Amino acid sequence: MCPESNERQLSPQCQHLGFCSGCHFDTTSYTDQLAQKKQLLLDLFSSEGIALAEIKIKSSGENFLRQRFDFTIEKEQMGLYGKDHQLIDIKQCMQLAPELLAAFLDFKKINFPIQKKGSVRLRVGPSGLRGAWLDFANLDTKHLLTAPTCFDQLLAMGFKIEIGQKAKTLSKINDHYKLTDPTPQNWFQSKHQSLDCYISSFTQPSWITADVLTDTIVAWLPKLPTHVCEFGSGIGQFTLPLLSQGHSVDVYESDSQATDLVKVNAVRHHLQEKLQIYQGDFQNQPLPIGKSYEAVLVNPPRSGLKNFTEQVTSLQTKKLIYVSCFPESLVSDLKKLITSGFILKEISLVDQFPQTKHFETCVLLERIHL
Repeated sequence: MCPESNERQLSPQCQHLGFCSGCHFDTTSYTDQLAQKKQLLLDLFSSEGIALAEIKIKSSGENFLRQRFDFTIEKEQMGLYGKDHQLIDIKQCMQLAPELLAAFLDFKKINFPIQKKGSVRLRVGPSGLRGAWLDFANLDTKHLLTAPTCFDQLLAMGFKIEIGQKAKTLSKINDHYKLTDPTPQNWFQSKHQSLDCYISSFTQPSWITADVLTDTIVAWLPKLPTHVCEFGSGIGQFTLPLLSQGHSVDVYESDSQATDLVKVNAVRHHLQEKLQIYQGDFQNQPLPIGKSYEAVLVNPPRSGLKNFTEQVTSLQTKKLIYVSCFPESLVSDLKKLITSGFILKEISLVDQFPQTKHFETCVLLERIHL
């Protein structure tokens, strides 16, 4: 639900307002922010000659939602780059959930003696579990492993730690730190179902806002169990709720780590019976022959479906649900889908990223004739 007040709650409290690039709106009320996002979507559709149904706006609020925070460390500063491209040492952030802000403020107490800048992802899971993914230069990582004071401090604060692009887990064996294969843990949830993944895994920034997306999708599917095709499942944010509703789900995913996690989460919740997983680069290879679905769900990257649009339209399905994080590629894909015989039925703008220009768009399409 959108806040009733037209005054931006962040303005009088955030000391970085006007400097930090993490927020795109400095003085605009939240109500006006949502209106601007809606108008952007309307203008994009109009520019392509696509007639729009009503756009519904859905929001969980304007502050304190994020349970994942990605930032940079450089020369003892920890924060985000400002509008002048200089790193701002963040003291607090009104977009972080209280438990994540507390973890960040504890993390800032630690001095990391690194020579080059590095990136960090902090998480606090549904149970309060703290996690840090440290992506530092190899030489800096080797130095920290031999002089691990900062690791001792992180562990004392209750942080689980992953390190490097391969996201190895930091383990202490015989008083020495080593990097071992990571174990998925409960870092996310969907509709109160715990989802195991890694600190470094891609997830939405907040399960609160992610549930708004999930509710939108579930409402567009038949009440009776049906056969659903899902492209781009990730760790199973939509998959698990769909299985819980009794639907059979065929997952098509290019990332092998993601497909492993979908399976882990389905088994954990005893939902694997109606799950079928296909792993591969389906942008560049054909889908299994003979498949038909009552509904198809696509959740592509920012680049959109691109050539994969032909694969989607070849499926014999009545309903197509498109979830997009980038409206420009969405509009381009929708133009092709409409040409191939689909019509727009409903559109929802989900404000998953308050105080920024970004948002998610959920679109329901139906095929005119099978």
